[in-house]
Amino acid sequence: MSDSDSDSDSDSLRERWLRGPAFNAAAPADVLTRLLDEAVGEAGLLKCEGRDLPGAVIDAALHHPAERIRRALARNLHVDPARLAPPASDPSGLVRARLARGPLRRPRYVRPLPDDILVTFLTAQDGGQDGKVTAQEIAGELLPSRQVRLSFPRDMAGHDHPVVRLYAASLWRLLTAACPVAVDLS
Repeated sequence: MSDSDSDSDSDSLRERWLRGPAFNAAAPADVLTRLLDEAVGEAGLLKCEGRDLPGAVIDAALHHPAERIRRALARNLHVDPARLAPPASDPSGLVRARLARGPLRRPRYVRPLPDDILVTFLTAQDGGQDGKVTAQEIAGELLPSRQVRLSFPRDMAGHDHPVVRLYAASLWRLLTAACPVAVDLS
């Protein structure tokens, strides 16, 4: 076995050891925050994507310099959608697209995004500084993600921004007799 094989094996073992505290429900927030460091490897990324996190760790991940940490957090189904406003206007279009796409593992019920986040997506002028996705592609991820409340079209039919009204009108087929759009014809 060469030294490089030994180094590779020890790196792999080190990462597996770090996953222990990353997924330990009793791990303190400061330990979990330190696991967000790029030098730790995949433990921080996997933790951001797949488990309930303390508020301090969510805050650290929301403003983390590494895009991949912010992307992972944007798809975490345990994070309250109301806390996800920063990824909706993230400089990276990939982070925005991940949030619009919704949780990685979708339960039967997906918590809807707040209306202000949906409006941010729908009124965005660009897809992010990285230029990897367009604003239209990001907005196109919203409906299949099941993160749009069924009453959103009704509630947004009279919105000030024409793009939001257009989106609401495009979802007319979701409106039922129990969820009508009130139109003032006067």
